[in-house]
Amino acid sequence: MKRYMIILAIVLIILTACKHEPLFGGDRDEHGCIGTAGYQWCPSTDKCQRMWEEYCDEFKEQFRVTDFKSCVAAKNPVMESFPRQCQAEGNTYTEELD
Repeated sequence: MKRYMIILAIVLIILTACKHEPLFGGDRDEHGCIGTAGYQWCPSTDKCQRMWEEYCDEFKEQFRVTDFKSCVAAKNPVMESFPRQCQAEGNTYTEELD
């Protein structure tokens, strides 16, 4: 009886493991781009691409750095000085303190 319980438990574990949902791919947009994998539709190249891997003219405004907050949001290095400073594209942006 014990042997059957062990076999049943192993079968249930195997069946449960086979039914898991994929981590990526369930969120395709109207162009077929997978957002959870970082892909966005680029009209100028007419394909799905990641903005950090390939240039897309339409992405540049979305990630344009104009001040300290946009510099930090674009994941540029921040110097832990007082006030903090962020560097992007050869420019340094200083945090404005109240």
